[in-house]
Amino acid sequence: MRLGARLASLFEEAGLSSPILRLEAVISSGPQAVDVVHLVTDLVETLLPTMARLGIVAASQVDPFTLADRILSEVGAGGTLMGRSEIAAWTTKPE
Repeated sequence: MRLGARLASLFEEAGLSSPILRLEAVISSGPQAVDVVHLVTDLVETLLPTMARLGIVAASQVDPFTLADRILSEVGAGGTLMGRSEIAAWTTKPE
């Protein structure tokens, strides 16, 4: 989870050239945010058993069945929602 900030140094430690790094995030506004909401709620639903086991949250506090609707109502007609960010790194083989 915290690997992204260390990718460049890890590539170099492995003997690779410095990588090209890219950070991407899904952003959407208003009613079109539904796809971004489902990226978030699907992840929450997948991680919920682990979050409950670790004492981070109780499943009853999250209520995954209504979570998407609650987030969409918070976003409203003019709000913007940012989904999770993903970091990519790549390089070519050293010559």
